[in-house]
Amino acid sequence: MITGHVLDTTALLDLATGKTVYVRARLRASIAQHESLVVPAAALTRAWQLVPDHGRPVLSRLPNMQVIHVDDLDHVIAEQVGTLTATATHLGTDEAQAAWSARWRRWPLITAVPDSYARLPGVRVEAIP
Repeated sequence: MITGHVLDTTALLDLATGKTVYVRARLRASIAQHESLVVPAAALTRAWQLVPDHGRPVLSRLPNMQVIHVDDLDHVIAEQVGTLTATATHLGTDEAQAAWSARWRRWPLITAVPDSYARLPGVRVEAIP
């Protein structure tokens, strides 16, 4: 069985900037354990928008890493993410796609803002300490 985690925008920013060691440690553990890390396309887009220049090389390398899977935002997923945001209007598109990816896979969602996902059924959150 394939296992892994989903990274939201805040986790990507943490990884890119090294704000904490948590997400980088999760990446190293995923490599060692052959687990996947899912990066929703909308979260990656938002991270590129917000990341300081020194974090850009990390974001640039991510999609080419063996353990990273970038979830596309095609028309089918866009419909499902949009439907999710219709009931959870506090979520941005990046957060909604991250929640959708985590719920669909039944994998934990790594985030620095666990309260954003607290009211969503079926989303397990792993908070960045």
